[in-house]
Amino acid sequence: MNVYIYITLKAVFSFLLLLVITGLIGKHINSNKNHFSFALSIVIGSVIANMAIDPSVTFRHSLIVFIALVITFYLLLLLTFKNRKIKKYLSGTPTIIMEKGKLNEENMRRMKITMADLQQRFREHSVFDINEIETAYLEPSGQLSYEKKKIHQPITMADLTKISHSLVQTQNDKENN
Repeated sequence: MNVYIYITLKAVFSFLLLLVITGLIGKHINSNKNHFSFALSIVIGSVIANMAIDPSVTFRHSLIVFIALVITFYLLLLLTFKNRKIKKYLSGTPTIIMEKGKLNEENMRRMKITMADLQQRFREHSVFDINEIETAYLEPSGQLSYEKKKIHQPITMADLTKISHSLVQTQNDKENN
């Protein structure tokens, strides 16, 4: 078989195999939500690149590697559901960056986040005053999660209901007096 046709077929097969594996593994690989998924993405990308480019790598060898990867992924995924310590190790845990409105400078240093980085991340979430934040976490994915102080949170239907009941009660009290 012509080497160019062979390489083209391997590239197409690699792509189709990637689609199948991505479908099997699902959202875990697409989100890169933790270092476990990120590492799997890198390994799959490397295997596909080797399969598509290296003529000495056969379809059979690549298929065996992919099957082993998928089985390993599913076994580790099952272990994370059964064992919290394994889940914590593979998925990571959030790091507290702010607590009770105060910065945790030690965790910021540990995570290598400067004040400018933190302010930028808050601005990306439309928070322009860091004093509005009660609690903030750096998630294992690198995303920033936060909760605003009560005074800076938007009004909810529950708040409006309380106000309405309070006004009705006040009105009733005035009428009874």
